[in-house]
Amino acid sequence: MATRKRLRVAVLGLAHDHVWSCLKRVPLDDLHRGERDPLEYFARCIHIGKHPQGLCSPDLGRAAQEIMEAGLRSATSGR
Repeated sequence: MATRKRLRVAVLGLAHDHVWSCLKRVPLDDLHRGERDPLEYFARCIHIGKHPQGLCSPDLGRAAQEIMEAGLRSATSGR
């Protein structure tokens, strides 16, 4: 029997002015072929003609690039 993969997640809380934390194991669903990593997902989307979503979205990638370039310009100009 195969063991299901689990992700360890830190959980923080506040109760009666007391901060608490614990580690919780969350079960992970198996990803389908073509969705196991960003490059595989992006290539599959291109292959089947689907618009990439989420973190692989071209719109999100462009926005992130513009933010990084603005930061670089600011750092080099001192403003």
